[in-house]
Amino acid sequence: MSRGTLIAGNWKMHETVPEAEQLIQALLPRVSSLDGVEIAICPPYTALAPMVDSARGSRVAIFAQNMHESERAHSPAKSPRRCWSTWGSAV
Repeated sequence: MSRGTLIAGNWKMHETVPEAEQLIQALLPRVSSLDGVEIAICPPYTALAPMVDSARGSRVAIFAQNMHESERAHSPAKSPRRCWSTWGSAV
């Protein structure tokens, strides 16, 4: 089985959470009627939870930017437990 087209965008720490909220509110109506593609954003860890809340019920998936296999802190990567407990989608 082949995977379809995925369009994903990320940004580093250039946006505040309120700016990220503005971005997703502008994005959601623009992608709501796209067919044949999956849409995802990969915000920095500080905006993951707010973006999950803002995207809930939409077709936009929220992915983490990075993760480390260890449960110990490895900045900037987060542990699997921390990522999955925050939003539980993909990296």
